[in-house]
Amino acid sequence: MGSLEHAEGGKPTIVPEEAPHIKFDHIFSTSRRVQFMTNLRRFFTVYWRTPEYNFTRFVTGIFQALLLGFSFFQVPNTQAGQLILVSAAFMSALASLMSINSAVGNVIGDRIAFYRESAAGAYSAFSYFIPLLIADAPFTLVTNFVFGIMFFFMVGFQTSAYGYFLVIGLIYALWAVATGSMFGAISPTEEIGLILVPLMNSVLNLLAGFLIPASAIPGYYIWIYWINPNAYYLSGVLKAVLTGLQFVCTEDELAAFPYPGNTDDTYEFPDCESIPPENEYSTLVVNSTFTACQFCPVTSGDQVLEQFGVPGYDQWVSVGALVGFTFFSWTVGYLGFRYLRYLSR
Repeated sequence: MGSLEHAEGGKPTIVPEEAPHIKFDHIFSTSRRVQFMTNLRRFFTVYWRTPEYNFTRFVTGIFQALLLGFSFFQVPNTQAGQLILVSAAFMSALASLMSINSAVGNVIGDRIAFYRESAAGAYSAFSYFIPLLIADAPFTLVTNFVFGIMFFFMVGFQTSAYGYFLVIGLIYALWAVATGSMFGAISPTEEIGLILVPLMNSVLNLLAGFLIPASAIPGYYIWIYWINPNAYYLSGVLKAVLTGLQFVCTEDELAAFPYPGNTDDTYEFPDCESIPPENEYSTLVVNSTFTACQFCPVTSGDQVLEQFGVPGYDQWVSVGALVGFTFFSWTVGYLGFRYLRYLSR
């Protein structure tokens, strides 16, 4: 102690001035790779040792598939059926949308541990948030895979759309969990997060192209439609399940109009069957003096797509858009973990 220089007040300095300065390459005690893999193993272990959350989510998914599947059970290809098929496609997003709320509480509940351990230099925001999402992904995919299989075949969509329906459904589910985690990262409290999520869902569902067809959305709201994940999901599913599908009419669903030749003997078509396009109209004699032409208003899935104003881009564009929205939610969530701190003292 005697050899140490004394500072003002007679107390020895803790570190001599001639001592070399210690410099570190980075502020964390381990590399990013070690941080990432450590957290990934940790989150997989947490999910494995606490199965209640995932078991509840899995059972809920099966219940939703049964509830919705029996509600839209084996929809016929009739005029009423074409509207029910569109409704079924819209409701197929329900299971994923409900997982947004659960992701909010899951992230906020574990956020305090991140604040403590990142302050100690254990790991970065990226090495914590991304492994959290990756560890959740297998459980999300299994739940929605089972939901998709049950719901698809119970509704009776055309089988050619099966593969695409599963692919876009799984990507949409990953987007939903990523978005819930994003709100968990940026919300001060769980209560605020659970207020913001229903507000977002209300706007996205309203302007997804089902409740209000895309062609009828006001111009000052149409920009929301083009940045709406729900709209891309719905348009992709509708194109897959309706393209090439044929619809028929029951006797009660046939529409009719007066035969134009009733008052003009020079009319060039002798009967309804001859009116172009041929064989689309059939003759109905109401009485001896009045003849009507019957027809089926909707005969193809393309007509349904046109009615709802579904854009003409390829259905795989919807998949690409959802992938982009998923990475956007991941990015915002990561930035929330890195730059926001909600600590109660």
